Amino acid sequence: MIVIPKKNYMITVVIILSTIVLTFVLANSYKNKYRKTSEMYNYLSEIKINEIESYLFENPSIIIYFADKYNLNNDDKEIKLKKIINELNVYNYFIYLDINDVDESFLKKFQKKYNYDIKIDDTPLFLVINEGNVIESLRLIENVDIEKLVEDVKW
Repeated sequence: MIVIPKKNYMITVVIILSTIVLTFVLANSYKNKYRKTSEMYNYLSEIKINEIESYLFENPSIIIYFADKYNLNNDDKEIKLKKIINELNVYNYFIYLDINDVDESFLKKFQKKYNYDIKIDDTPLFLVINEGNVIESLRLIENVDIEKLVEDVKW
């Protein structure tokens, strides 16, 4: 009978564990490096500009999150907001509108219909719409009180 030294078992275990750890580290690094869209874009339901009028007709009370899905500067803040939205279980109160799809004609129609002027430079922006009227807008993402926003949207 061949006796395998314990040293060989230890080497095998170390190789297997280091391979597993290295795999997770590389996968996480790849995910962070090549992720090209913001946290909230990947989390909230997205609506296109050509669908917004009918969506707001069917859902007159909603919170629209206007932001650039390719802007990763607010990721830390968006991760915190995402966590709060999960904890409060208010995901269905929010929709995401990517400002890269927004054009001048949409902005003019939106301003005329809701009497609110959206500036692309002011994003990210939370826009609270209740019963078809803009009742509040928040431009500073770090000062957003999710509970208050959801209270403002009465279903």
